[in-house]
Amino acid sequence: MSSLLKSALAAGAVLLLAGTAAYLLLGRTPAQTGLRTAGIIEGREVNLSSQVLGRIATVCCREGDAVKAGQLTVVLDSRDLAAALAQAEAEANKAKVQLTNAAEKLERTRSLVGKHFVSRQDLDDAVAAQSQADAGYAAAEAAVDYDRVKLSEAQILSPLDGTVVYQGFAPGEMVSPGQTVLTVVDTRHLYARVDVDETRIGGVALGAPAIVTTIGEPPRELAGRVSEIGRYADFATQRDVTRGRQDIRTFRVKVEVDDPSGVLKPGMTVEVRIPAPVAP
Repeated sequence: MSSLLKSALAAGAVLLLAGTAAYLLLGRTPAQTGLRTAGIIEGREVNLSSQVLGRIATVCCREGDAVKAGQLTVVLDSRDLAAALAQAEAEANKAKVQLTNAAEKLERTRSLVGKHFVSRQDLDDAVAAQSQADAGYAAAEAAVDYDRVKLSEAQILSPLDGTVVYQGFAPGEMVSPGQTVLTVVDTRHLYARVDVDETRIGGVALGAPAIVTTIGEPPRELAGRVSEIGRYADFATQRDVTRGRQDIRTFRVKVEVDDPSGVLKPGMTVEVRIPAPVAP
């Protein structure tokens, strides 16, 4: 091989290496900083359930409907409860009359004892009768209060403004105490929930600003901030097969979102960006 050819090949190799280095150094896309991941819009949930056994008469809303705080949402057939309350009130009135008669008899007996018209035993009997009547009236009043509460529990009110995300029963169906009829999500305080790998959680700071972007068209960007970072690791998102190493686990992070226009809806998928913290 001639010296001229060797020189040409050497020069070509140098140019190739220089081009490769330039590509690696200049052509590479700058690394993304901070965290960028998918999240789910959630809110505080309240399960509206019955405290009494009964048949549902009416349900105000379907899934997706809005409700207001204090709004009547579910009504149970309360005819049996109303009848029980009426009977308890009648028993209470009867007990009140008995108490009044026993008190009047006690007063008469006391006056007659002073005049020696009745014995001391008669007075003791009148005192005992008055005490028994007093206890009976108290028990009857307690029964009225109990039945009144049961009747009121046949009507279920929403404790907050929100959106119905679940309907478990329809009118005509029987519901037992504790069974959820409706689930309402507080739409005034929605947040994006993201699960951050433990390898990246160190770059997320409480109170850090965030940007939440909707997936739909057109996409909307909303300002937010990190309001909560899970104290303990949650489920593993990646399984590490290397012997002696644990699976990569996640931490649950909540990002509060400013959404005055009401764009976000519970269950919506969004993109969450949390910029890397700025060094002091």
